[in-house]
Amino acid sequence: MASYDADVATDLCPLSTNDVINLWADSTAEMKRRGIVRTRNVIGDLAETIAEAHLHGTRGSFSNKGWDLTTPDGERVQVKGLWRTSPTRTKLSAIRDSDYDWLMVIVFGPRFDLFGAFKAPRSFIEETYPFIARIGGRQPTVTQRFMAHPDVETMDIRTAYQRIIATSTQPLDEAGLPETT
Repeated sequence: MASYDADVATDLCPLSTNDVINLWADSTAEMKRRGIVRTRNVIGDLAETIAEAHLHGTRGSFSNKGWDLTTPDGERVQVKGLWRTSPTRTKLSAIRDSDYDWLMVIVFGPRFDLFGAFKAPRSFIEETYPFIARIGGRQPTVTQRFMAHPDVETMDIRTAYQRIIATSTQPLDEAGLPETT
């Protein structure tokens, strides 16, 4: 289970603010090089990468509205990531379209440890979360009520998560394994 302690395993205090910003930029660029992220939305991209690996799905293009990947069975999945840096952080980003079959939510702890993953049908999202005009969509919250709802399934995505976070710095072959020299 994730902890919300402010303890940080890497001591960044000796670094200047500029160095910390550069480290963040370099980390993001490296995740992009490894194929983990495609945009500057690291949390959403990481969630999509893990979802794609777990579901053996195909990610959509940036022009697709309403869904992020398709399963081998043709289901359209909207993927949302939530970085829970505190117990009160529960809001997902807005869902602005209804062109998906179900929502997959991946919740990360403060250091991106896996907190949980959930599957919710679109009908549940639309019945439970009203359209909010000022944000142009629905904004689900990952609360105890959400997680305990009978329409929401807990997903075991640990294998896909471990496979993604264990990605080596070595180039990968076509099977996704580190190349040997």
